[in-house]
Amino acid sequence: MSQITHIRDNEGNWNVIKSGRQMLSGVQRGKEVNWLTIYNEWFNGTGPEYSYFEGNHPSNLSIKEDRLYQNALRKFNLNGEFKKGIAVNFIPILENESGPEGYNMQIQMMGSFNVSFYKLGSKTLSLIHDSKSRT
Repeated sequence: MSQITHIRDNEGNWNVIKSGRQMLSGVQRGKEVNWLTIYNEWFNGTGPEYSYFEGNHPSNLSIKEDRLYQNALRKFNLNGEFKKGIAVNFIPILENESGPEGYNMQIQMMGSFNVSFYKLGSKTLSLIHDSKSRT
């Protein structure tokens, strides 16, 4: 059975996230945690099983400025849908040579990811998660 999470902004706009409680659970990471921290935790087998960055965390801002995220957001906005998940495929070894991802270490560390967009009035909420593993 799918669990439903309702999201609402300050203006009363709302949307629904299926399995939202699972997607939004874990340890909120502070601004001192970055791609290198996460990589080292993965490499050493330490760190929380589930964690997330929220709001204007530097890692989120790094993802949002990347062309792969921007392309997915543009695709969502052109589609005119209320919500949609989009797979963002990235092959670090190939694209490191040819694209700007070589300079965005957050994107390099994550590789491919999924992003779910949810319209809330004139704003868009995005949930980004590593598609290789959600842990």
